[in-house]
Amino acid sequence: NMIVTALHEMGGKVYSMELVYGNKKHVTPDLRPEEMKVDINYINRLLGLNLKENEIKKYLERMGYGYRNKKALIPAYRADIIHQVDLAEDIAIAYGYENFKALIPNVATIGQENKFENFKNKISDLLVGLDFIEASTYNLSNKEFQSKRMEIEINSIELLNSISSEYNVLRSWVLPSLMEILGNNKHHEYPQKIFTTGTIFKKNSKKETGIEENSRIAIAIAAEKTDYTGARQVLDYLLRSLALKYEIKEVEHSSFIPGRVGRVSVNGKEIAYIGEISPKVIRNWDLNVPVTGFELNLSELFEVLN
Repeated sequence: NMIVTALHEMGGKVYSMELVYGNKKHVTPDLRPEEMKVDINYINRLLGLNLKENEIKKYLERMGYGYRNKKALIPAYRADIIHQVDLAEDIAIAYGYENFKALIPNVATIGQENKFENFKNKISDLLVGLDFIEASTYNLSNKEFQSKRMEIEINSIELLNSISSEYNVLRSWVLPSLMEILGNNKHHEYPQKIFTTGTIFKKNSKKETGIEENSRIAIAIAAEKTDYTGARQVLDYLLRSLALKYEIKEVEHSSFIPGRVGRVSVNGKEIAYIGEISPKVIRNWDLNVPVTGFELNLSELFEVLN
């Protein structure tokens, strides 16, 4: 739509094409404006103004929108308008930033580092001290990596309009991200000791977005001689450094070897899985050395500490 409208503005002629997908037909380009209901109270609260509907209509039209029945008609080339806040931003531009009155807030605050970020950095520093290498991983993944290759069925949150099958879900856990890194680095010598800190996503109807986010950290040790004890020693070091006592009970988890996987709890709250990765999972990632590791919920661990 952006390319077509840009060329049309330069004097080009627009043609449409009908695409047939089985029983469905789709005409492209579709230059019909998208409708979005305008929340006047939200916009005024956000901007600190008291705009009437006719004023909002005037400012939207000044920015290239249409306005009808309390709805903004978004031009086909404005792919960046996805929320009320985007409408508010354009209204602020049309109103004129120079027309906003500068006011001193009636509150005083003192800036400080985020305590949770300090906590995550401390955990990372402890792992670096154990010769682990930190890896940066994506919050997006795909169903195969999250479920099939890990020999477990997880109902991950899917993206509505993913542009690639490689990244079509929000990840439900971070250990598969480390397995992917190990699979891409078989040409490097062993042992390989890596960790990553990242966000995981799960459905929660009580949240505003319907999605709950948690921060987790995972480690993976790939070596010819690695076992449950090696991963347990790392976990023991981390939790003892935080002056925490923990318990581990034997559980079943299809990504790990039966009898060599445990559920870690602190003060009765389950915060981690630890164990030896199943040979099936190792083969799925085309690895030829044993892998051990754990995944720790930092958000819940931080709550326990506080």
